[in-house]
Amino acid sequence: MNRDGLYVGYSRVDITPEHPMELVGYVSRRNKLSRGVHDRIYCRSLALSQNGTTVIIASCDLLGLSQEFINRVKERLSSFIEDPGNIMISTTHTHSAPATMFFRRSGNVSADYLKFVEEKLVESIKEALGNLSPAALSVTQTWVSGMCINRVNPRLPIDDRIISVRFRADNVQVVLINFQCHPTTLGPENSYVSADFPYYIYEYYSKKGVEAMFINGAAGDVNPRVSGFQGAQELGISIVKSLDGDGNYVSINSDIKINRRTIEVKLKSIGVVSLLSKLVFYAMLRKIRANDLYIDAMYDWAKELFSRKRLGNVQSEITVEITGLRLSRDVAIVSCPCELSSSLGLLIRDRSPFRYTMIASYTNGLIGYILSKDEFRYSKYEAEIAPRFYDLLPFEADSGVVVAEAMLSVLNNLRNP
Repeated sequence: MNRDGLYVGYSRVDITPEHPMELVGYVSRRNKLSRGVHDRIYCRSLALSQNGTTVIIASCDLLGLSQEFINRVKERLSSFIEDPGNIMISTTHTHSAPATMFFRRSGNVSADYLKFVEEKLVESIKEALGNLSPAALSVTQTWVSGMCINRVNPRLPIDDRIISVRFRADNVQVVLINFQCHPTTLGPENSYVSADFPYYIYEYYSKKGVEAMFINGAAGDVNPRVSGFQGAQELGISIVKSLDGDGNYVSINSDIKINRRTIEVKLKSIGVVSLLSKLVFYAMLRKIRANDLYIDAMYDWAKELFSRKRLGNVQSEITVEITGLRLSRDVAIVSCPCELSSSLGLLIRDRSPFRYTMIASYTNGLIGYILSKDEFRYSKYEAEIAPRFYDLLPFEADSGVVVAEAMLSVLNNLRNP
């Protein structure tokens, strides 16, 4: 259906588990089984349609979703949207939600719950497509300072800006909020299901009769300075107060366009001898440090990779899908399935041809941390250790450049008529 103006539809569905589930996000969380629900978690879907182009932006209160899961959802929606490639499914990356993808020794995935999430997400997207009505757009950009920190090097700058787009449709008002920070205020001690600090954003706007969606940005090395539920509330309220304070929304004319690009990012190679030495090393550590969950995870990784190496079945590259969405001549969203470092996020925004560039990390899959070349030299956990939890080898040092340049290429293509 061709629509000259912008039409918007929205839906929110509950994905809160009704029974105790293993929470994901921390190897160090010894009691991974949830003991209750602090706040309910959701999948939120926003449908945009203009001039024959229909796009879906979805956001789920989860740590991450695999590429296989995303592909299944897109396939199921192929008869409901002209191009399933126009579906962008993000996760907020909360570390207090049930496991929904492989993350070594950090919470087992329940097949039943994963199927439940799939059904609810498909339901949400279908409902959003069925709720389309004329809408107007406005945008604001503001900042919230002092609430977050670069966890790798506190002296490095972080991007503490907030970009928000407001959609005023006939039947709903939605604010899409883009900010970059790990939802880890609750820490590994927490065993309650929660969206973490985004929950307080949702709650604030809900009381105003407005639906809020949170899209996490280049938060790979950005952690909150605050902690606990009180800290989560402080961070969430700081974000919304900044938006409702000095940041004034400016009306914009919608001009929808979407562009996608798929690239291959190379992984480092590892020899059999080197891998065997790691396996022996972690086997010895397990004897010295019994019941150390981290060492157990490293041993599992080395053992499984050694077995695959002997069979010649070791992955050498990984597919990365970049999607860009132009909302207007001034506003665009660019996504990737990565945990981009703050410096890469700043680079992309500085070089973007758009005045307002929203970065949607954790979108259409999750493959782990992508860093700049400099960060590869001193970010040992992000560069070398974290890929093992995703069952991968480390990325090559130029991976950050490759991903950032691809994202900029998509943005530049969107800027052209």
